[in-house]
Amino acid sequence: MEGDHFISRLMLRSCNLSAPLAEGVTRFRKGMQEYEEVTKKKDKMKASMASMKKEIDSFAKKEKAWVKKMQEVTSRHEVEVEGLKKEMEALKVREKTSLKEQEVLKADNRWLIEHGFQQVVTYLLHSSEFNQALGVVYMKLLAHGRHQGLVVGYKACEDVLESLSKKRSCSGDSEETMYAGDEASKEGSLEASEAASEGWKKKKVKKSKDDGVGASKPSGAGFAETLKVSVDGC
Repeated sequence: MEGDHFISRLMLRSCNLSAPLAEGVTRFRKGMQEYEEVTKKKDKMKASMASMKKEIDSFAKKEKAWVKKMQEVTSRHEVEVEGLKKEMEALKVREKTSLKEQEVLKADNRWLIEHGFQQVVTYLLHSSEFNQALGVVYMKLLAHGRHQGLVVGYKACEDVLESLSKKRSCSGDSEETMYAGDEASKEGSLEASEAASEGWKKKKVKKSKDDGVGASKPSGAGFAETLKVSVDGC
């Protein structure tokens, strides 16, 4: 307001000074027109400055909101990064544990392949249930004169067991746990073989009389040794 008052007084004084002159009125009009134009420009600038101030305030609010958002995002990002680091460490620990378990499983698998199946087969060959059932089959094959295939298969199985036993002995393992009863079985092998042979002869005579009806079952350990003797004879 003081600036406007100063300008109006200045224009009035200039007009008073130029009034006595012939061109005073013309200059006064021109000065008033310039004053009006300057006033309009000033008003426009004031309005523009007010609008710009509003925009600046709006941008300042938006900037504060964006800064707050960025801080929240940064804090969340830091929390997520810490969580991911912990998960990565846990995964590394699990990976190490899995590798150790894998090594243990490999060792167990190797033992199962090299020794486990051998123990299963050895147990079957020394079990009464398996040998009794195999004895019935063997007697029927003998009765029909077709026991050579079974003998060949038994011999092949025995060769495989012997090769596995050699591999096991080369690796330094003891065979006492697997073949603890082999010595006793070998001592009774001849007696069992003779008993089985006598039973077979009696059965053959009876079969020739009764057309092969009613065969007796050999004992488990005796049959295994009898079959072994037959294989050795072949």
